[in-house]
Amino acid sequence: TNDGTVTFELGVDTLKSRGWHIAMRSELGESSWNSAQAGKGSLTVTGAYPVHNSSTLEILPDKNGYPEVRGGSVRTRGALLLSGPDGLVVIGNMSVGVDDAGMWVGRYGLGPAESGPAFLELHNIFIEFDPELLRLRLIGELTVTEALASRLSRPDTVGMMVGTVAVDAGVVPA
Repeated sequence: TNDGTVTFELGVDTLKSRGWHIAMRSELGESSWNSAQAGKGSLTVTGAYPVHNSSTLEILPDKNGYPEVRGGSVRTRGALLLSGPDGLVVIGNMSVGVDDAGMWVGRYGLGPAESGPAFLELHNIFIEFDPELLRLRLIGELTVTEALASRLSRPDTVGMMVGTVAVDAGVVPA
């Protein structure tokens, strides 16, 4: 995968109710705040991160033309900053990909094997792949993993849904 963006949208009301404050920064700028409209919905923060050229996600259409992810990740540069009662947690250089067990996860660090712990799990994933345009679009809901809950000293947040992620990226033919 190459060119494109990974966009995280996180529910600020949910995070603030748990004592967290959030900011996102990338080459594309600071996070943007989306206010609730007429008392409907919740306040969200959105951060867009450029897809880094070291991304390794392997996608092939199956026999029916549906995208099949073989492994790897879509990598970004930037940071998600969470501050809470126990201080600041910086989640830098995030990636979205498939772990060894086949679970979609968000990780941090651009190590050679995406060695950082999974800080978010992706659920209810929708994947669209256009083989003619060589474009991938992925949308999923984000939940907190045990690793992130531990770093934030909030074990009660494991499995809590905190937002969504959308990947829109070009795919390099194998």
